[in-house]
Amino acid sequence: MRSAVRGLPLKVVIYFNGRPLHVLVARPELKTLPDLRRKVVGFAGYGDSTEFMLRAILRQAGMELEKDVQAFQVSGSGQRLQALLSGKLDAAIVPPPFNFEAESRGFVRLMSAADVFETSVSGLALHADTLKEKPAQVKKMLRALLKAQRFIRSNKNESVRVMAQWLKLEPAIAEASYDIYIKGMSLNGMVPERVLESDIERARKEPQMREPVPVGRVVDFGLLKEALHELGMK
Repeated sequence: MRSAVRGLPLKVVIYFNGRPLHVLVARPELKTLPDLRRKVVGFAGYGDSTEFMLRAILRQAGMELEKDVQAFQVSGSGQRLQALLSGKLDAAIVPPPFNFEAESRGFVRLMSAADVFETSVSGLALHADTLKEKPAQVKKMLRALLKAQRFIRSNKNESVRVMAQWLKLEPAIAEASYDIYIKGMSLNGMVPERVLESDIERARKEPQMREPVPVGRVVDFGLLKEALHELGMK
């Protein structure tokens, strides 16, 4: 989306998640959000979605990122986990399964970002020419993705087994990751327009763009709606 907002000829055609999977984990002695005052908290970087997740979480305790905690940018989730485990960070916002590894070592889950923040997290984006010239191919892909999402929602045990095998996770961690994923999953591949507008506005501020960017410039759910209708889904 950020690339499309900046003018690249891309269109998002489906979203897998309407809420983030990330959680904020902290050292064992830090039990509540206020305990983070003046502590070092890691996120992916300014302009990244983790910045806005972290800000939304801190607001629940009346705190601000730069004012009340020491912001520390670490780009990769695995790197943030290692910085947390090594003591360089007091807390970090990370997605599954990294949060589960931290929690298994005694770190505390302070809050799930999904509880306080909506955003268009992950999905499929195409070059505008592909969308225009190969609509049948795009729709087949969308149908396959919708069927996969439907299978995941309806078949927890099998989905957990596949996750554990493919991602090389312990079964318990795979199951916990599944529960977080389901919580943030988009039921029909779309997210509300108000969420898209907020995401676009955040992306527009990064390069300090003055002109507004309509949702239709970066998102096209036309073929998705057709695929939903063909599959009898809403």
